[in-house]
Amino acid sequence: MKRSGAFVVLVTIVITGCAVRMGGPRPLRRDAVAWRVPANFDADTLGARVQSGGFEFALIATPRDSAYLARAAWRAGLQMTRPGRIGDSNYVFFGPKAIGDTTHAVPVSSGGHVRLHDALFEMEKNRRVDLILARFDGVTDIRAGVRALIEYVAKDVSGNVPLLLAFEPSSPLVGDSVAVLMRALLADTRECNATAAPSAQPTIRLFYGPEAHVRCERAEILNVTGGPVSAQFSLQ
Repeated sequence: MKRSGAFVVLVTIVITGCAVRMGGPRPLRRDAVAWRVPANFDADTLGARVQSGGFEFALIATPRDSAYLARAAWRAGLQMTRPGRIGDSNYVFFGPKAIGDTTHAVPVSSGGHVRLHDALFEMEKNRRVDLILARFDGVTDIRAGVRALIEYVAKDVSGNVPLLLAFEPSSPLVGDSVAVLMRALLADTRECNATAAPSAQPTIRLFYGPEAHVRCERAEILNVTGGPVSAQFSLQ
């Protein structure tokens, strides 16, 4: 009986271990905020908001300089990527230390550019996430602009790495058009937890994908200056 019991325990352990391995790594939950921060917003207040919100990632667009951003990141208790100058703004990410970051101007076939800041982060060993913050510069053909952005993502972002992409539209109508055109590749956080009524009009949109590798658990437009978008993601 003792040997039989031990055998059952051993088999149970082996089966359980195999099930865990077959199921893959556990999902990682991470909170992120995308925020167009106005020039008159205090750096310490920005950092405190990011910290109190429990955000592991912040995708920030602001006209303020790198010293302001460094102060805000320090107050938030997060690392800062090198700011990328995009038009009249600096684009930057707060989070863990980035593996690398870059700023690009991607040409659009009909004229203009997609201007973007891109960074890759490692959350755990062999568990990564890519962040992009983008806008159109001189683009009149929205469809062509979205095509250029999608081509950049397809070429530069690994298909098995979760992507969070914040887009700063020139108007709400442009933001809606971009969301529709990108739907096959990236989902809009506005569709996540749709029962939550927005408390402010955002100046930035937050997308995520591919949905095989990242899910949105909840999202909210915060009632703060600039209408930042916050969301909790489950990263596979």
